[in-house]
Amino acid sequence: MTHNDASTRRIARATQALEAYEQTVFPNEPSLLQHDPLYTEAFLSALICDLEHYATGQGITFSGVLSTARSINAEEVAEQTPTRPTAKYG
Repeated sequence: MTHNDASTRRIARATQALEAYEQTVFPNEPSLLQHDPLYTEAFLSALICDLEHYATGQGITFSGVLSTARSINAEEVAEQTPTRPTAKYG
């Protein structure tokens, strides 16, 4: 699997989760996620807020979850970035 395939799968999973959340909040309504970036940002924020409530209810430190998620994302992005060959001098 290429790095691009992995990235595409991650985005697809996140899209599916956000769409499921939207349908829970607004059942039987058409999705606006692909049409309105401000709506999508607000909805993503609402989902993250609810996840924080969930974590707190489970006794999980949410700031630690976010820190770990950012670290994992940074590693995944670094893996996707093609390395340039080093120049040999001399």
